Amino acid sequence: MRCVWILLVLVQCGRPTNMPDVLIVTLDTTRADHMGYAGYSGAHTPFLDHFAKSAVVFDQAVTVAPITLPSHTTIMTGTYPIFHGVHDNDGYRVDDQLTTLAEVFLQHGYQTSAVVGSFPLVSQFNLSQGFDHYDDAFETQAHDVGDPPEFGFVERNADKVVERFNAWFSNRKDKPYFAWVHFFDPHQDYRPLPPFDTQFAASPYDGEIATMDRAFGELLRIVDQGTDSPPIIIVVGDHGEGLAEHEEYTHAPLVYDSTMLVPLMIRTTKVTPCRVSSQVSTVDLAPTLLELVNLPALSDAQGTSLVPAARTGSLLSDKPTIIESEYAYLNHGWAPLIGVRVNGWKLIHGPYDELFDLKQDPGETHNLIASHPAKAAELSTLLADMYQANIHMHRDRSSVSELDSASIEKLQSLGYVASSSITTRSSYPDPMALTNMKHPRDAIHLMNKKSIISESLRLRHFEKAVRTSMDWLALDPDNPSALTMLGHAYMGLGQWSDAYNAYELALTFRPDDSDLHARLGRIHFLTGQFRKAISRFEVSIELNPYDLEVQLMLGATQAEIGEHQRAIDTLTRLKAKDPKNWRVLYDLAQVQEKGGFLNQALENYQQASRVNPGSDLAMFKCGTMARLIGDHKLARRYLENALFLNPNLVDAHLQISELLIQGDLELELAQEHLIRVLNLNPDDLQRKKARQLLESI
Repeated sequence: MRCVWILLVLVQCGRPTNMPDVLIVTLDTTRADHMGYAGYSGAHTPFLDHFAKSAVVFDQAVTVAPITLPSHTTIMTGTYPIFHGVHDNDGYRVDDQLTTLAEVFLQHGYQTSAVVGSFPLVSQFNLSQGFDHYDDAFETQAHDVGDPPEFGFVERNADKVVERFNAWFSNRKDKPYFAWVHFFDPHQDYRPLPPFDTQFAASPYDGEIATMDRAFGELLRIVDQGTDSPPIIIVVGDHGEGLAEHEEYTHAPLVYDSTMLVPLMIRTTKVTPCRVSSQVSTVDLAPTLLELVNLPALSDAQGTSLVPAARTGSLLSDKPTIIESEYAYLNHGWAPLIGVRVNGWKLIHGPYDELFDLKQDPGETHNLIASHPAKAAELSTLLADMYQANIHMHRDRSSVSELDSASIEKLQSLGYVASSSITTRSSYPDPMALTNMKHPRDAIHLMNKKSIISESLRLRHFEKAVRTSMDWLALDPDNPSALTMLGHAYMGLGQWSDAYNAYELALTFRPDDSDLHARLGRIHFLTGQFRKAISRFEVSIELNPYDLEVQLMLGATQAEIGEHQRAIDTLTRLKAKDPKNWRVLYDLAQVQEKGGFLNQALENYQQASRVNPGSDLAMFKCGTMARLIGDHKLARRYLENALFLNPNLVDAHLQISELLIQGDLELELAQEHLIRVLNLNPDDLQRKKARQLLESI
C-alpha cells in the first residue's frame, strides 16, 4: 500500500478534540545505513528494527547540518540554520523569538518534558524553551573551579537517560504529553556498555548503536505498556558519522551523505507501515508532526508537512534541501560549506564547487562539476533562490558573540587594541574571500589530528596530546583551535604557564572567544591570582552572558576570597533565571555552606536532590547540613538515601555511625557501618576516625 494513501487516511481520521501523546526520540551521530532495517549486516538493532515494521520509514532523510545543536534546533523549529541562526554547538544560544514545538504543545494543554544525553543540549543553549520539565542534570558536573580539568563532552549513556525519563513518566500529570528523549551514545568516543563492548570490539561505533537500541527498547516498553492509545513516536537522527569515508573519521566539517543521511521513522496506530524512498529533510519534521496532531502550524516553518504532500502525490518527488556546515569556518578559519540536495544530485558550494550524481555515485567520489556545467548551473541557481527565500534578515540571530562598544573596550583593556580584529566569529565571508579560503576537504588530515588530540585528552594521555598539537601547528601555525588544544594538553599536565601562553596566543586570533577568557581565568584561580581570575571571568560573561559554567566559576572564586555575599548574589541571580538547574542549586548551597548559612544551604541542597533524585552527592550534603543544624532524624534519612544510591560513600557511613553512637542507639548497626568503612579503602583520616569511633562503642 502506498504511503500517500495511508497519510491521507490519517488526516481524515484525525479529530480536533483528539490530543494524542507524542514522543520524539533523537539519535545523536547515527548513520542511516548502520541500522538493521536498512540492510546493514553488522547491526544489532532488534528494537529499532521491530519499531520500523510498525512505522513509516523514510529511507532518504537528510539533516541540515552535521552538528548537534544546529540540527536539533531545526528539528524543533522547522527552520534552516540560515533562519534560526545556530551554526555550531559553541557560541550560540537559540533565539528567544523562535517558536519551538514544545511551546506549541504547551500552549495547547500538553505537559512537556525532555531528557537530554549531552552537554550541547543543556538548558543554557535555550532549546529548553517550552518544556516545563527539562532534565539535563549530569552527575559529572559536580566539580569545583580548582579541580583537575575534565575533557570531552559531559554526557550520560542511554540507560541513564531512560532511567531519568521513567522517573518523570511515572509521576507525570493526568493529561497528554509531548516528550523528547535524546540519546548521545554513538558520538565519539565509542565506549559501548556490556555486553556490546566485547561483542563489538572491532566496531565500537556499532556497539554504541546497539547500546542505544537496547535502551530504546526499554523506552518503548515504558510508554506503550498499559495504554490503549500508544503515543505517536518519531525517531530521527541529528547527523551521521564519517567513519573514515572521505578521510573524515567523525563529523562536522564536511557535508557528504555519510554525515548527512539520518534515520527517520514515524509511528502512529492510524498509519499502516510503509517505506518512503523519496528525499525528505529534518526541516519537514515539525510541520508534519503539528499536522498529525491537528495543532496550528509554526508561522516561521520553512519545511513542508509530509501530510499535505501526500494529498497531491508530491511525496513521490524529492524535496530540495539546503545543507550546510560552518564548523570549519568558525573553529579553524577555513571555508564554510553550503549546498543543495535534490532528485539524486548534490551541489556543495565552497572555495571550489562539488557536484555529485548520487544515483550513480552514492559514495560521492567523482566530482562532476567540470563535466556537467548545465546541471551545476541549475543547482547553483536553485541554491541561491532557496538561500534568499529562507535566510533571516539577521542570519546570526542566535550568536552570543555580538560585541558592543563596552565589550570591545574591555578586550582592548586586556591588550587587544586592534579593534578591526575584534569581530563576531559568525560573520560570513564574502565570495572573493571564500574563493581564497582553505577547503575543509583539503584540510581533513588536520581535523583528524584534532580527533586524535580529543581522544588523547579524554584518555589523559597529555604528552601525546602535546605532541599531536605541535604537529598540527607545524602544518598550520596560525590555527586558534590547534593552539587551544595545546593549551588543554598543558592544563592536563599541570603546566599552567605553558597553557596560559597557548590560550593567550589563540586569543590574538580570536579575541572575542569567551571560552578562552574563561580558561585564562581558571589558570589565574589555580595559581592563586583570584582577583585576576574574577576579571577574566567577568570579561567572559560580558562576551557570553549565557555560559553557566563561567558564572559558576565566578561565584566560586568570589567565595574563595571570602566574598561570600557577592558569591551568593551571583549564584542567586543564576537561580532566578534557571530555578531547576541542579548544578546552580548545588553550587549555591556549597557557597552558603562555606559562608555559614546552613539553613539556606540545606534548602538548596534539598532542591538539588529533588531536581536530581539520583544524586548521592546532593543527598549526602542534605544529610550533612541537617546534622549540623541539629535535625538528626532528617540527617539520618538523607544519609541513608545517599548510601542507597552509593553504598560505598565512606563519609556517609561515618556520619550515620556518629549519629547512632551519640544517640546511644543501634550500636551494633553503627559498628557495621564502621567495619564497612575500613573495608572500603578509606583515606588515612577516614580510617583513623572509624577506628576511634569503634573504640568508643
